[in-house]
Amino acid sequence: MKHPLFIYMLAACVGIALAYGLGVEPGWAVFIAVTALLFTGLAYWQSQKAIAYYAAAALLLGMSAFLLTSQSWLDSTERLNHWNYKPSYLSVYITSPPQIRGGRCTFTARAITAHARKLQLACNFDILVRARSPLQIHCGEKALLGGTIIPVKTFKKQKGFYCYLFANNISYIMNAASLKPDNTLNRSFSPGAKIQQAAQIIRRILTRYTQPLTSGILQAMLLGVKDAVPRSVYQGMMKTGTVHILVVSGFNVGLVAICIECLFKALRIPKKPRMGITAVCLLLYCLISGGSTPVVRATIMAIVCLAGYLFKRPANPYTAIAASVLCILAVNPRQLLDIGFQLSFASVLAIIWLYPIMQPRLKRLLMPIRYLLEGFLVSLAAWLATSGIIAYHFKSISPITVLANIVIVPLASLITLSGFALEITGWALPALAPYIGKSIDVLVILLIRANEIFLQVPGGYLTFG
Repeated sequence: MKHPLFIYMLAACVGIALAYGLGVEPGWAVFIAVTALLFTGLAYWQSQKAIAYYAAAALLLGMSAFLLTSQSWLDSTERLNHWNYKPSYLSVYITSPPQIRGGRCTFTARAITAHARKLQLACNFDILVRARSPLQIHCGEKALLGGTIIPVKTFKKQKGFYCYLFANNISYIMNAASLKPDNTLNRSFSPGAKIQQAAQIIRRILTRYTQPLTSGILQAMLLGVKDAVPRSVYQGMMKTGTVHILVVSGFNVGLVAICIECLFKALRIPKKPRMGITAVCLLLYCLISGGSTPVVRATIMAIVCLAGYLFKRPANPYTAIAASVLCILAVNPRQLLDIGFQLSFASVLAIIWLYPIMQPRLKRLLMPIRYLLEGFLVSLAAWLATSGIIAYHFKSISPITVLANIVIVPLASLITLSGFALEITGWALPALAPYIGKSIDVLVILLIRANEIFLQVPGGYLTFG
């Protein structure tokens, strides 16, 4: 078997899907886990059939993990549902950077204590907080929130939104009316606050040297912050299927890894320390950019590849992607149900599987034509893998995506490279930064104009249902 870890990953995913689809009671989790351990023991003694036994164990462990998280999710919320008093305040830890769009602030938090009158109830569940005005808080800080709480079951009819809440273990939505900082956690020593300060420095440089539209696009590409992206631009890119450029993706992570590796190699730093420093820098970038699923996936894949080079083992993309999936699902099995998780891994799997099959037929063509068709094949592979998921969840399909990505993705890559260059020059050579900022303004205008042209193609965007 060429890729055993990949087989185990598929088995674990099937187990999680079965646990969700069959509606197995959470009480079966322990029994299923014990059975999985039995299969693991059989695999140890029966080496010829080890892969089959381990795959069965992975499937059962996937089911068990999902059921266990479902059980803890129910236990932590049912106590609050049956409490006689509606909480007036929740003590929370902020678990995501606040996102501001249209004057509205949203973020996720982990509830620790519910307060009502003079009573308190210990809690341990995640909430999505919505506030009508921006709040001065940072990821990693502790706060006391006041407002109304809505159970997630209220949103079951909104299938896409409910799947997002369920996949991220969110139990309630809170419409926050007030926020009081908790002085028991010193802001100056909060790791989350330090990370947010670093992100704010990056945003200030982008805002200083570029136009507002360009700054918004760059913040989305480099930091995953979409607050300043005009709604019309975002909707237009959704219709052409190019909205993926407005998130921090594996390309950014790969670019950071290559730049750091080349820099330290030029400084003649030995291989082992160089690999370690690169891995640490990738983890920091993952935290600064918000730790979205594509970034976590790409970071884990990059670290697995670095480890392969370090231990003189060939880098295997299937092993790397399997390791990243298993790591993410080990932390939260419900992520398998998240649309972003499905799109991210489906596109990468399609590219590493379909592209090598189709690419050899292009070797005899001239260089410019070959490069153009290679870009087309990468775009086609990703579209084939994700179009079904998009059609199921959003009731729409964008055939123009395949052609649009051939033009949009290279432009977005150049803008991302220029954005990193602007950050470096803005810090080290401020006199040069305005010129780079002007060139990025031109590239962003070209990007928007190109997307508008693809929007006008008849039949490029179809809706149904």
